[in-house]
Amino acid sequence: MQVVRQYICTSYGQVSIMIRIGDRKKWIRFQPMWHGGIGCVYTTVDPEEQQAIEDHPYYRKGLVRLKTVAQPQNVSTEEASRDIREYKQVKKVQQAANVLIDEYGVSECDVDNKAAIMAMAQRLGVSFPNLK
Repeated sequence: MQVVRQYICTSYGQVSIMIRIGDRKKWIRFQPMWHGGIGCVYTTVDPEEQQAIEDHPYYRKGLVRLKTVAQPQNVSTEEASRDIREYKQVKKVQQAANVLIDEYGVSECDVDNKAAIMAMAQRLGVSFPNLK
């Protein structure tokens, strides 16, 4: 079961940090919060990425904090389909990307094409039924 964690960086402007996952490095880019609030957010479902962020010096110093955690419940597929949030008004790929970026704090880098948008939407329990 995937756990969705959203982190907030209390800095003004855009912030990027480098994390280590095993023997590779990855840059994490926090996105500005557009709907009020101070700071930038980053959302991930990857447990290795979550652990790497929580091991980062900025997290230990409090510059990056855990904002929200969403853990899927064991529910039937009928109940799960009711929990999916639909955006019927979204018809274009860029609109779908904007929803994920603005409302879920997803990095622009993680939704740079239709396949990536659909995969992220599925992970977050979001549906774009009219997306062309």
